[in-house]
Amino acid sequence: FIDNESEGMNSWVPVGYGGGLYADTCTLEVTDNTFAGNVAWEGSGIYALFSSLTITGNNFTGHEGYRGGAISSYDGFDHEIRDNIITDNYSGINCHGVNAVVTDNLVADNSGDVHCGGIQLYSENGLISGNTVTGNQGRACGGIIGSNDTLITGNFVSGNFATDDDPITGGGILTGRDTVIHDNVITDNESAGFGGGLSMVYSAAGSGSVTVTGNLISGNTARYSGGGIYHENGGPSLING
Repeated sequence: FIDNESEGMNSWVPVGYGGGLYADTCTLEVTDNTFAGNVAWEGSGIYALFSSLTITGNNFTGHEGYRGGAISSYDGFDHEIRDNIITDNYSGINCHGVNAVVTDNLVADNSGDVHCGGIQLYSENGLISGNTVTGNQGRACGGIIGSNDTLITGNFVSGNFATDDDPITGGGILTGRDTVIHDNVITDNESAGFGGGLSMVYSAAGSGSVTVTGNLISGNTARYSGGGIYHENGGPSLING
């Protein structure tokens, strides 16, 4: 899947979806492919809607697109995104759905004027584990955004940058309610706003909690507050080294 483009349908949809591959209301398995240089407004490599996805062992590089430069999915279920190499795209993974697993991927050097440069996962019963997430850049978060009953564990998150100077920013990891952050290495990330390493926001009192245990958080910087950790509007939370 090399140098394909989705141009859009009309003047009010100026650029299309799924430059390399588009899936709608289906079960899809994509294994051991190369996706390179594809272009779309969203999901330049792969875009999926109302679908179940298994994406393993692929290489995604050189994609341009406003959201989800490599992989983008909405209203999906039973996603497994594993053992992929996702580098030098406008952004990495943008996934919204239920039962999504993002594990053992290399997500590096993805950078653009996007919400998150690396991995953005909004999933009930979600898992982000064992990924190497380095050198990514986005407005709200450089590395990982996870929320809505997600476990973020065993990731190496380093050298990512959030460019906005807004309270809702996080250089390494940005998360909200009902999230567990366990056994990650979060080092040398930077935020132009708040939360250089880890930022916990949206967890308004009574709407959920965040648990942070067993992580190594070092060498992170924030322009304003929370070089290591920034926590705002918190419900009950546990921070335990």
